[in-house]
Amino acid sequence: MRVLKHVDRSVEGRNIMLVEGIMDPGLTLTYLINMLPAHRPKSLRIAVLLDKISRRTEAIAGDYVGFMVPV
Repeated sequence: MRVLKHVDRSVEGRNIMLVEGIMDPGLTLTYLINMLPAHRPKSLRIAVLLDKISRRTEAIAGDYVGFMVPV
């Protein structure tokens, strides 16, 4: 994966929520979840509107899920 833009300001000590419309395989969120702790946020959570768990290839789950999409 290639990052085209990084965070503009420090997130150290802040509560961070990643918001995704549709979580399919989870590749992007897995990358971000692994990369962001280096910036030392206070907390890191995931919110998704649609969770397509049947297409998931990564072991990741949303903390806040709007709807689970059936197979």
